[in-house]
Amino acid sequence: MPGLAFEPQKIVSRKNNKMIYRSLILINPYELWNKELVEMLWNLQERIEFLIAKILFHECIHILIFFGKTIPSGFEQTDIFLEFKEMLKFANSEILCPESCGVQSSLRNLADLTANFSASFEKELDRTPELYEFLIHEKYSIKKTDTAFGLSWSNKTISQNYAKLAALKLGESLKSNKMLWKQEVNRLQKDLEALYDRIDGNQSFGKV
Repeated sequence: MPGLAFEPQKIVSRKNNKMIYRSLILINPYELWNKELVEMLWNLQERIEFLIAKILFHECIHILIFFGKTIPSGFEQTDIFLEFKEMLKFANSEILCPESCGVQSSLRNLADLTANFSASFEKELDRTPELYEFLIHEKYSIKKTDTAFGLSWSNKTISQNYAKLAALKLGESLKSNKMLWKQEVNRLQKDLEALYDRIDGNQSFGKV
């Protein structure tokens, strides 16, 4: 992963009568030798600076969305958060089934195949909406970052990277289920790519 943002922590300062939100961002510029980036920026130092800025931008979008979920009602929301809410609402609409239904079905199947599976299967099922939102969250943040920095990730690349990550968030597969787990991840990737294509095809989000 190029970067990781932790959800903001709220700190209440009674002395100053303020609420402060703090978040940590980790940066991993592993894309330093990406062919498209090298062709655009030959100078190594410029590539490093470009990647750091791009990753920080991407992770700050995550933080703004996290922040939008935590601030008290009545406070004005950012355009970023409002745009994401609209994309998530569209992604959860019936019009996107069978693509969205396929993604959520694969997530449920993967929960059943993981080493973390316990007697409480319903508890694992409860993670499906959370992971589905995570996948939409990443789609929005990547699209917004690509627009700002003039680079583009294809939906195939995004779905390949994040389908496996979503599966690992549920836990590693049991050895006896390894082949089935891989097949389900592949199915999730294909359904996710189709879902992302449908989201891009909606005029409201074509210029996010």
